[in-house]
Amino acid sequence: MTHAAEDTDLVISGAVRALLAARGLAADDLRPVLGVSRGAVFTKLNSSSPWKAREVAALAEFFDVSVGALYDGLGGIVTGTGRGSGAGRRKNPSPANRRGAAVSAAHEARPEGLEPPTF
Repeated sequence: MTHAAEDTDLVISGAVRALLAARGLAADDLRPVLGVSRGAVFTKLNSSSPWKAREVAALAEFFDVSVGALYDGLGGIVTGTGRGSGAGRRKNPSPANRRGAAVSAAHEARPEGLEPPTF
């Protein structure tokens, strides 16, 4: 796998983890969506296994976001509240809003207290 492909897989995995956290879902909820085993879901989310185009499309449909939003790392997504619903989806946001939404969603998915202290 090329460096660019690895980066893309990391971005998609991060976006999916953020959407799961924002919507109160567990990784196990993706098994029927992706049609894979529990272990395969976790290897995808940890970027140990590359995402296939059909899997990204299935995730986009499940979360009611665009495929491009997953590839952009949630650019333009405002977190929703429903199970898999795109309640917070925005269309054509400005670049500043896209960055804010991605940071907001990523912040919600980040476990607190695991980062090393910075001085």
